[in-house]
Amino acid sequence: MGVITFNGEQQSLILDLLDEVRRADPRLE
Repeated sequence: MGVITFNGEQQSLILDLLDEVRRADPRLE
């Protein structure tokens, strides 16, 4: 896999998405 560089805004969006996924499925913790 290549290295992907995110700017701050994209990183925040991705972290928000990950948080939503973890809330939706606690087993992923």
